[in-house]
Amino acid sequence: MSTTLLADEMVADNGAIWLTTVVPAVGSVLGCILGFAAVPQMLQDRKDGRLSKDPVPYPVAFITCFSWCLYGATIRDPWPLVGNILPVLSTAFCTVTALGYCRDPKMAARAEKLMISGIAILLGLILFSVSNVVFDDLAVRGEIAGFVCTGLCIMQFSSPCVAAITAVRKWDASKLSLPLAVADTLCAFFWTVYGTTAGLHAMWVPNSIGFVLSFSVCLVKICIGRHPHARALEGLPPSPREMLLAAANSGNKVVLRSLGPACKADPQLGGRKSSLKGGPTTFEWTPCPAGDGLVALKPGADDAYLCVCLRSASDAPVLGVETPTDYVIKAVRRSAPGDAGCFLPVHARKTEVQDGAQHVYAEDSVALYNRYYKVFLRLNSSGEFDCSNPVNECGGAVRLPGGWLWERFAVSPPGPHSTTAAPVKPTAGLPSAAGREPRDPARVPKASLVQTGKSDEIEPSAWSSQEAGLDSV
Repeated sequence: MSTTLLADEMVADNGAIWLTTVVPAVGSVLGCILGFAAVPQMLQDRKDGRLSKDPVPYPVAFITCFSWCLYGATIRDPWPLVGNILPVLSTAFCTVTALGYCRDPKMAARAEKLMISGIAILLGLILFSVSNVVFDDLAVRGEIAGFVCTGLCIMQFSSPCVAAITAVRKWDASKLSLPLAVADTLCAFFWTVYGTTAGLHAMWVPNSIGFVLSFSVCLVKICIGRHPHARALEGLPPSPREMLLAAANSGNKVVLRSLGPACKADPQLGGRKSSLKGGPTTFEWTPCPAGDGLVALKPGADDAYLCVCLRSASDAPVLGVETPTDYVIKAVRRSAPGDAGCFLPVHARKTEVQDGAQHVYAEDSVALYNRYYKVFLRLNSSGEFDCSNPVNECGGAVRLPGGWLWERFAVSPPGPHSTTAAPVKPTAGLPSAAGREPRDPARVPKASLVQTGKSDEIEPSAWSSQEAGLDSV
């Protein structure tokens, strides 16, 4: 009989340890992950010299985390302190960055008002709850801190729901983060379990509400993808990247217009003649879907794809034109484009701020990035298609460096070419690979078609004239 009672006591002790130690520990770890989730983006924003996100949530998160620390100190419970000390530091960093780099005066003013109001709330918590200056009863002080934390926590959990409601209304959930919503849901669940076990109403009430709200955001994100005409619903024209991907999915041709130096386009293989002397260079190509957001480009009606290839002896660059790599772009006849023929369309904005310098271009455009070789396709001043300096991906994404003009292409459907937007030289910033300034281009020799065994390859001394439809002027 005593053995059975001892076993029951051990089971009860194990359950108590699980609920009072393991559950809050997991909640603390998830809270730290959530607190530091925005830090990488903030570091990138500090490097770019601009804020890319809404600054308002950061002071709210800082105030909420700080209030939970004060609540834990008031009721003498270490777990709210453990789970929020590190997030206090990370959200403080994000708040300072947001206030320092926000360029929208209205949003910055709103974030500043929230921060000042939050500091006033925290000072009130210290006065009425942590200290016994006003109330000597610990239970009363704990109730006051609990009410304040409950309100702030519900406010923090409610903020993503505004974006979720907008996503349902527009049927576009692209701006919702599923990993963040899942982490919010798990964090709220574990703190709800701990608050219920410990009998802390101020902890389980807001976190149970937060669990429902965060789980709803997860459902919205899972059930609603990005609307194919999201930008149109917002009253915005499709971006060049979206136009290129839409053409690839529908099998339509597109016209790519270089924002770089003007060159004469050879009409033999998709080149389009400008109506103005010295006008922009354009190409009519057929994009094909290559999976995972990649496209392959066919400059003609046959099975030739634009591919990154090593520069051969016959591909000597035009005198006076510096090339940053030994890679050029050739048209290779093959059944599939392969890694060398798949490009990631990267959206390039009209106005960008990188490393504290502002770059202004003629319009929004698209850059074509090859993940295998880690280079961008570019049209140099001689009319040759070559490749940029290598650019590494960061977190599965790649950005076109500021000041790089020769890699930028405007996208439009086939039809009479408009020359409303002339190429604009960047106002400031990084040197665009090597030798970016336009020079007087030399005449590019015509290409010839050669048989190469497994595939037919356009083998020019400068690829541009035959397969890209270019002649230098």
